[in-house]
Amino acid sequence: MRRVRLAFHRTFHAVAHSRNFRLFFAGQAVSVTGTWMQQVATAWLVLRLSGSGLALGSQAALAFGPILLLQGVVTAVDNPTRQSFFAEMVRGEDLTNAVSLNSAVMTGTRVVGPALAGVLISTAGLAACFLVNGISYLAVIGGLLAMRPSELRRAPTPARGVGRVRDGLAYVWRTPALRIPLALMAAVSTLSWNFTVVFPLLAEGPFRGDARTFGLLLSAMGAGSLAASLAMARLERPSPARVGWAAAAFGLLSTAVAAAPGVRAALPLAALLGAASMVFMIGTNSLLQVGARPDMRGRVMALYGIVFLGGTPIGGPLAGLLAERLGPREALALGGAAAVVAGLVGLQRMRRHGLIERPDLPPRTVQPAAVPALRGQEGLST
Repeated sequence: MRRVRLAFHRTFHAVAHSRNFRLFFAGQAVSVTGTWMQQVATAWLVLRLSGSGLALGSQAALAFGPILLLQGVVTAVDNPTRQSFFAEMVRGEDLTNAVSLNSAVMTGTRVVGPALAGVLISTAGLAACFLVNGISYLAVIGGLLAMRPSELRRAPTPARGVGRVRDGLAYVWRTPALRIPLALMAAVSTLSWNFTVVFPLLAEGPFRGDARTFGLLLSAMGAGSLAASLAMARLERPSPARVGWAAAAFGLLSTAVAAAPGVRAALPLAALLGAASMVFMIGTNSLLQVGARPDMRGRVMALYGIVFLGGTPIGGPLAGLLAERLGPREALALGGAAAVVAGLVGLQRMRRHGLIERPDLPPRTVQPAAVPALRGQEGLST
């Protein structure tokens, strides 16, 4: 029993040590469940009205298109702010744990949300999913209002002025420990992370199902993602090698799901796919959070939001078009192949820059990346 308690505390220690993070964690759990319900309902509504893969991809592009210019406009502001907020709510040693637990919320709700959406669509109709999602935001607002600002760990505020975004881009470009994970995420999110486009077509077409089939596929992915998130929460530090191999595994499992003869065979593969995707996403997020200087973390995480969500306006229509011309299985398999190539190239580049440790050397602690002072930052400490 004592071992169970110790394992539970190790997995959830960021929740135990920070009241503000507990409130944030609970609010997100409620709200993101509603968000997943609405995503399923939106995708199924578009498919019902159009019957077109390209229309599904276009819907995804319209939802996230504003990310590229920096429902999409709000995300462009919310995502980088929320990602950098973790460092203010928890201690430095708890940062990776907090990121992993937040990912557990995002993916654990993927189990509940799509399943509830499938039931509601069949019983109460599509509109009920949109209503539930709107109400769920009250949990986030309540949690934020209940936080104690005095307990936040404020990060240094960078000086304002012309060229701040350009300085952030230059900082990432000069820092391989940040540039390579971001480039890898950009490739995978654009070419391979288009499940809301391909899965509805796969469910209705080759798997001969309906909205519940679509929900089951997403729920299976969510179950695997939740297990991986909780496992990642117990790790003490991020690993560049783990990120590269996870991207390659994600691609291989995508092709396996594409080749599944039916939904029963696809569900366990989708669970493994969800696990690989979460190891990749959490690993990339943690590398950027830990590796960025505090005064640059907000801008680095803004770029993370751009490449993670901003790839959808390009990849969504492309996946939809491929699904229409070649079939949903082929579209999913091609995206998987792209992830395999991206993961292997990323591993090669990380080795070239010395980011992957040799097994015969002791592990080193990841330090925030420092570069020569950029314009307007000469007075900021590194």
